[in-house]
Amino acid sequence: NATDLTFGCLGLPAVPRGGRPYVALLRRGRCTFSQKALRAHLAGFEGLVVIDHARPSTSGRLDMTAPVDDAAVEIPAWLVSHAGGG
Repeated sequence: NATDLTFGCLGLPAVPRGGRPYVALLRRGRCTFSQKALRAHLAGFEGLVVIDHARPSTSGRLDMTAPVDDAAVEIPAWLVSHAGGG
């Protein structure tokens, strides 16, 4: 399902070999930020940008964690607000 690919929770297709650096662009939700970053890393992406499709909470804080298992992720990853990426 193409919609599942936009979240990156079930894995991502491998990037083409010998190409330029690729950055995965995914939607927030359905799995953890850490899972998205690991799947992007394993697929060969050089970075990850997650677009927060939800409206900001009243506190203005984003829900993002960095568990201990994040050491397996060797790529930079960012979360972009709804206004910046929606």
